Amino acid sequence: MTLDADDLNDWDRRILTYLRDGRATPGLVRKLAVEDGQGPITRQYINGRMKRLEEHEHLRNLHDSGVYELVDDPEVKEEKVDGGVEVQPEGQLGPAPIHDCPDCPFTSDEWDEWEEHRENCPGRE
Repeated sequence: MTLDADDLNDWDRRILTYLRDGRATPGLVRKLAVEDGQGPITRQYINGRMKRLEEHEHLRNLHDSGVYELVDDPEVKEEKVDGGVEVQPEGQLGPAPIHDCPDCPFTSDEWDEWEEHRENCPGRE
């Protein structure tokens, strides 16, 4: 049984944000979250949240390796529009921001550019 967006906690949402850009381990999610000022948090807690999302068929643990990928985003709902299907993330009008720096132009669609930017971001402490 899959989850609705209302069933998610803040960490579930953060995990989904990182996984929208590709695969990750709990350790990598923890590292990125702490770098983004979202910590402190333990890898074990993130691992438990990722396992829960996997149990509800939102994530896939590739070959039981601890590397997860997003397969069904519970924050995306489908609405019928004129016979077609329109997919829109709940509460969002575009790509999710990667972190809270007001000067950062990067979104989750621009992972490579952000990887380079995050090292020297003027909005980070």
